[in-house]
Formats: sequence, structure tokens, C-alpha cells
Amino acid sequence: DLLRMARGMYEFVVVDCGSSINIGAHIGALSAADVVVFIVTDDVATLADNKQTMELLAVKYGIARDRFKLVVNQYSSGSNVDLKDVARVLGLPVWATVPQEQSSTLKNCGNDGKSFMLKRLDIRKNSPEIEGAMRGLFELAEGLFPPLGAIIASRDEKIDGGKKGGWLGR
Repeated sequence: DLLRMARGMYEFVVVDCGSSINIGAHIGALSAADVVVFIVTDDVATLADNKQTMELLAVKYGIARDRFKLVVNQYSSGSNVDLKDVARVLGLPVWATVPQEQSSTLKNCGNDGKSFMLKRLDIRKNSPEIEGAMRGLFELAEGLFPPLGAIIASRDEKIDGGKKGGWLGR
């Protein structure tokens, strides 16, 4: 009942269950969640595993599929599995995409326990690849908390005069 207590104290409670659903606490957390974010990559083996996991969660544990949100992580437009394929195989629309970031900056920040986002808020200092990863993470955050869209658009406006067309060209 730790989750129930946390819900009473915070507006958002995020639980990272990793990739295992074989732990009772994970099933309890997923069952209690308002939103279950499935983070997948665009390789066939991962998609097959995640399809089985989604079906198990829906059928065996009764988690409604409309609570699932699909995020494609490390996506490359050069992949032979495109976003339409991912959505078709998993039976869900792609909710957010985080592009592949070849420099490993994002992964290294996570490994070192440092914030990737806070050090890269200035668009002018980011390579296009880093900015793509930033925008993918912003898209994910905005999906969870829509008011962030205005903050993100303000970031674009302040830094580049809105030349990027605001948040994702909106």
C-alpha cells in the first residue's frame, strides 16, 4: 500500500518496473497504475517479447489495454522496422519516440546518475542528434503532463525565436 500512500502525497508517482513482470510487486504496481508506459525498441525480438507481455498483462492480470502507452526508444529512421510496423505488431499507436543517440551521451548520463535534460536545455548548444533525443523525452513528458507543452514551446521561443515552430512544429 506504499503506492496508495504515495498517491496521497504526490501528484505523480512513477514506478520503474524494468522488464520483468515475474515479481509480484511489479504486477501490483502495474495493476494500480493509471498509465502503463511500454518502452520498446524497434527490433523484432523485443517486439515479440513485448507483445506477449502485453497480452499476459491484459488477459491474466486484467490490465485494460487502453492504459498502455507505447514509447519507441532508440528509434532510427533507417531501421527496417518502421513506426507503423511497431504499432501494428503491438496493436497500439506509438505515443512517443526517442530517437537513437549515437554519441551515447544519454546512456552515459544515466550510468553516471547525472541529468541528461538539465545540462542540455539550451538548443544552441545541442547537436541535432542530442536535440532529437531531448525532443523525444519532452514528447514523453508532455504526454504524461500536457501543461509541459507550453513550457517546452516557451523554451523554443526564448532560445531560437520560435524558428523551430514551437514544440514539434505545433
